[in-house]
Amino acid sequence: MTPIDAGAEDAGVPVVVDGGSMPSDGGRDGGLDAGPEVEPDGGPREPTTSTQVLYADDFERYANTAALKGSYGDQREVGATFAIDGAEAVQGTRSFRVDYSGDAGCQDADVFLSKVLAITSPQTEVAQYRFRFTPGFRFQQPASHCAGRGTNTAEFVLGRGIGARGTVVLSVGDDAPAPLIHAGVGGLRWQVQIRDVRATVTPTQPHALYRQHVRVSRLGPAAVADGRWHRLGLLVQRETMAGLGDGVIRVWIDGEAVLDYEGAAGVAAARVFSGTAPFASVTYPSTLAAGASQPQSRWFDDVVLFEP
Repeated sequence: MTPIDAGAEDAGVPVVVDGGSMPSDGGRDGGLDAGPEVEPDGGPREPTTSTQVLYADDFERYANTAALKGSYGDQREVGATFAIDGAEAVQGTRSFRVDYSGDAGCQDADVFLSKVLAITSPQTEVAQYRFRFTPGFRFQQPASHCAGRGTNTAEFVLGRGIGARGTVVLSVGDDAPAPLIHAGVGGLRWQVQIRDVRATVTPTQPHALYRQHVRVSRLGPAAVADGRWHRLGLLVQRETMAGLGDGVIRVWIDGEAVLDYEGAAGVAAARVFSGTAPFASVTYPSTLAAGASQPQSRWFDDVVLFEP
């Protein structure tokens, strides 16, 4: 991975620094506006303002795919390829597209772009981006494909800096076991996994999984694979000290909370840990287990990592 100066060259994502709110995008994904700190149903409201933009990319400055590849230090294309799409974008004229091959056999699709950021990570970070899937996008493959292999797919990753440990992985899956709060809820759902973080809850626990528990049927992954642009927000608040369990993990889709975990309270009261080391890299999707059983694509646009 290659370190970069955070955000300066890629600026353009509409996060207002030092006050203000994110402007509406014309209703394509229910753009944010100024409003109360909580949703009408009592859930937490997605942050709309930033005190510091840590990284941003709207993909407008890349003339072609080669220019995109040259800007990101770590990359791989196995079972899929990435490209600059000059015809599809939320705003402007370009977006980042990943095309999965439907004839890659049972090989895992491993395609990603990654960048280490030259930043001092704050205690709380928000990753926000626009996304779009081919209608009927398969996050997991059917049982008839590769004996039903494929349990989850990575969507977005916040990683540590060079030589550090631990990552925050946003993914999709419905693999067991699921916490009691998910009893009776089937199908694909968003999930956040904190990986490779030692000496937080217990010295031997390498990771923890926090899963969607709100609006599963309406704003779950399969429901928003409808060919339209949507917005995702991921908030990670690191523990104030290792093992204290006062971290916060939240995810919003189109401004509505779908995942809300706090260490002491919250909608899904749970002991949350996210480690104490800073997260200083971003990675676009990595593994789609067992590859794709059909040709399909996904898009990213207006990506920003910021301190709320």
